[in-house]
Amino acid sequence: MNINHMRAFVTVVELGSFNEAAKRLAVSQPAITQRIQSLDEHFKTKLLQRDAGGVHLTSQGQIVYDQFLSILKKWDNLESQLLGGNLTGKLTVGASTIPSEYFLPKYIKSFMDIYKEVEIHIRIAGSKEVFHWLLNGAVDLIVTGKPEDHPRLISKPILEEELKIVVPINDDRFPETVKLADLTECDWVIRESNSGTRLAWEQELKKNGVDPKSLKIAGHMGSTEAIIASVEAGIGISVISSLAAEQAARYGRVKVLEIDDFIVRRNFYISTLKDYESNPLAAKFISYLTHEMVHQ
Repeated sequence: MNINHMRAFVTVVELGSFNEAAKRLAVSQPAITQRIQSLDEHFKTKLLQRDAGGVHLTSQGQIVYDQFLSILKKWDNLESQLLGGNLTGKLTVGASTIPSEYFLPKYIKSFMDIYKEVEIHIRIAGSKEVFHWLLNGAVDLIVTGKPEDHPRLISKPILEEELKIVVPINDDRFPETVKLADLTECDWVIRESNSGTRLAWEQELKKNGVDPKSLKIAGHMGSTEAIIASVEAGIGISVISSLAAEQAARYGRVKVLEIDDFIVRRNFYISTLKDYESNPLAAKFISYLTHEMVHQ
């Protein structure tokens, strides 16, 4: 087993295809197949399952994939430090849904326009899961709606925003400005329990004497887009990032309400391992993102 075997395995998983992995790595498909078979033999288990839907990790394959990502990052960093030259390599960013969908892509694009030899991948999940990825070395840095108190990590705020109430576009029950008490009897559609948006909202409710458990919950959704679609369909009202709310309102999908006695502000944070400066690419991207967002 060597670096080429690891890179072949990770590329197959990321592209979901042996053929596409072969094209990416400029080798034959039989060569990719042979490398994956060698890994199966080495670990004495099947790491991948192939079916009509593509290529999928087995439970053991997921463990191997996470470890290979960490090893390959260290290898790429070592080459960059010792061989020098222009900034090159692959950076993997973990992000919760709002950063990944509403502001990270444009900064990634502008960074890659400057550093054309850099490849950036985004992995998306809830805040708790991306923190797990960071601690396990599966990603280089993360951007989420809440910091994590952990001795191996450092977090710093990069953007402040407000949460907004959204209701169906044709819902005439409310004026554009309402009081919190006007909304407590409504049906609500909310995010899953590990969502940064939900945590910020519930903390502010408690500060204002409202038990989140007293709300009538019509459904739990796993993404902001699912929340918007549910509100649009009339399932209930919700609270979401102002970035998402303003975009959905511009497209005529929902109506945004202001609560005159209740404002929820929260920050987005960039978090890394404390030794992140040993990764030149991660350090450069963090510096760039922090500067651009502060001066936007």
